Amino acid sequence: MFGTIRRHSKWLWAIIIVVIIVSFVVFFTPSGLPGGGSPRGMSIEIDGRSFTQEQINAAGREVRVSALIGLSRQPDSNEEASQRALERLLLTAKLEQYGIAVGPEATAAWIRDRIMRDNGPFAGLTFEQVAKQYLEPAGMSAGDLTSFARNQAGFELLLESIGTAAGLITPQEVEAAYRRDNEKLEVEVAFVTNSNYLAKVTLDQAEVMKFYSNRVAAYRSPDRVQVHYVRFASSNNLATAEAALNASGAFTSRIDQAYQQRGTNYYAGLAEADAKGRIRQEMIDQEAFQSAKRKAYDFINTYYESPFEGGAAKAAELMSASAKAIGLETKTTKPFARDERLEDLATGPEFENAAFELKAEEPFSTAISAADGYYALCFDQKIAGASQPFDEVKVRVEKEYQEDRARTLAREAADKFYLAATNAVASGQSFSALAELSGFKVSKIPALTLRTTTVPGVTLPVDIRQISAMANNLETNSVSRPQFAADGLVMIRTGVRTAPTAEEMASGLVEYRTSMRRARESEVLNDWIMKQMELSGIQNVLRNPAQ
Repeated sequence: MFGTIRRHSKWLWAIIIVVIIVSFVVFFTPSGLPGGGSPRGMSIEIDGRSFTQEQINAAGREVRVSALIGLSRQPDSNEEASQRALERLLLTAKLEQYGIAVGPEATAAWIRDRIMRDNGPFAGLTFEQVAKQYLEPAGMSAGDLTSFARNQAGFELLLESIGTAAGLITPQEVEAAYRRDNEKLEVEVAFVTNSNYLAKVTLDQAEVMKFYSNRVAAYRSPDRVQVHYVRFASSNNLATAEAALNASGAFTSRIDQAYQQRGTNYYAGLAEADAKGRIRQEMIDQEAFQSAKRKAYDFINTYYESPFEGGAAKAAELMSASAKAIGLETKTTKPFARDERLEDLATGPEFENAAFELKAEEPFSTAISAADGYYALCFDQKIAGASQPFDEVKVRVEKEYQEDRARTLAREAADKFYLAATNAVASGQSFSALAELSGFKVSKIPALTLRTTTVPGVTLPVDIRQISAMANNLETNSVSRPQFAADGLVMIRTGVRTAPTAEEMASGLVEYRTSMRRARESEVLNDWIMKQMELSGIQNVLRNPAQ
């Protein structure tokens, strides 16, 4: 009964989150739930039902229970925790709408089957022991676990009920679909590489200059930016992070829970003590990273809103003074372009994007995450790009001209081969022999189906699914038109088609029927969720947020 939500959780929650985010924007005040607490007397309306502050807080506790007992991962932020709480409130409204109420017996059955089951993470423990060892150290209670179990059982029953109609698939539908997906097709693949034609390209200087003139904008030097920065390294917070986790009183329980949730196969080859040691360090590293984030924001708040005059130079002085006050140093990057890696820093796209958004009038960034911690940035200067003379980019232009001409020659060769192969195959000649004579690489796939994902021993220039899609649109003994692939073009010839045997049908239909039913369930549930969005007025909000 409770399997549907597990099977479809990934896409289902993704859709629900869209609904929730809109509700979040419309109904929450700036001081509301995202910051972790909610003002007294606050309420929220979801899908036509109002929820009180107490109900919002209870949903938040259920989110924490779900993570503590290993049914979901810990939220990465207060915002994510709030989002998950709202997801539960939305489904709570649907339980009331559909008249689904879960009693004590069903709640107890859910706890037994999902929490206390044999071979589960809490096997051998009583309900009271689970609450005492895992919930109470985090400030939760057995009542919170019971409330979570009751609502979770209702949510799963709701989704199972909605998906029931999806199971109505006739044997004829299943058999026809199985035959289509498992029909075997002999396929020959011919591939021509652009690089094979590089040697045939002559560097005619007049043509090279024409190529440069037509693409002069592509040879413009990129805009560059230079910024000052203060680094908050997560490694500087490891000792503090470890002390904070030890002081929480639940550090060991969290490590045990993570180990049980991941399972022994996750740490194959490691003894239990070593695996838990690794988990411990991961949690310390994560807490140290969050500590660096908090320190970065605290630092930025000391100067971000401070009035100053004098442009970028004065802004840099202001940030530098704040850094010196806490014993840190302000450094300056070299000028760099977008997508250019700063070799002396462990930064990524977030750093680069933030740097390019800064300007003299708005010189300060918020805290920017990187692999080694967080950074605070301050604008220094922007250097505009400029057109580069041919002599400065001659080597690059000649290389790109060669590659462009090689692609053209490869395309011409592929088009010529397609016409010859079409006539040859129609007259009974060998596709592979003609391909090899034309200098193309050839691979043979003896039994391709729509479900094929790999072909052992066969190297292809494209994903096997592209070959399958090409073959599915061709008649038997036909040649496809050239299609682009990595560094070249690909063509195929379809050969003999073979239907699945009676033995294959008998052994494969049962599993196929199950997967087909689950796919139909997903479709039904997806339609239901989208309909709820429409009925609740979400689409109107999206079109006119001011409402």
